[in-house]
Amino acid sequence: GTRDWQLVQNLQLHVRLGAGASRTHLRVVEPHDDDQLAHHVHVKLARGAQYRQALIGEGSRYHLQRLLFDLEAEDASASVGTVLTASGMALDFQSYVRHLAPRTTSAVQALALARDRAQVVLNTHAHIAAGCDDANATNCTITVFWDDSRAGTDAGGTGRSLSVEAQI
Repeated sequence: GTRDWQLVQNLQLHVRLGAGASRTHLRVVEPHDDDQLAHHVHVKLARGAQYRQALIGEGSRYHLQRLLFDLEAEDASASVGTVLTASGMALDFQSYVRHLAPRTTSAVQALALARDRAQVVLNTHAHIAAGCDDANATNCTITVFWDDSRAGTDAGGTGRSLSVEAQI
């Protein structure tokens, strides 16, 4: 839809899961082109707690998604699957996982599809504290840039370029 106002939003979401608790969280973020969003999600997990998040989002003038997970006790686990798109817009995804106890597990997977000179940043960070034996952290980010801009050919044809960046 169309609207004649701009959304400026700084969202702070704090989740605390007690021992053995579980939460599945679907987040869909569809800003308008001129919107400016900063979403901060901080999740703390007790013994055996499980948090799963699926995030689907689009770019805008400014769009930040920052996730922080504290795996505070044994057998806590967190996972995130993210698909983000940006067409000529800005998008910044950041995740930080802190393994603060033994036998914790995390997985962060992020895919960004970008075109038309979009500015996209995907960062995933995992920290395993000293003494956290058997902690398991998996991070994977992939950014696909698809640009339909005119190529510099003599015939004036359309060129396409595809590049993939992966961090594992």
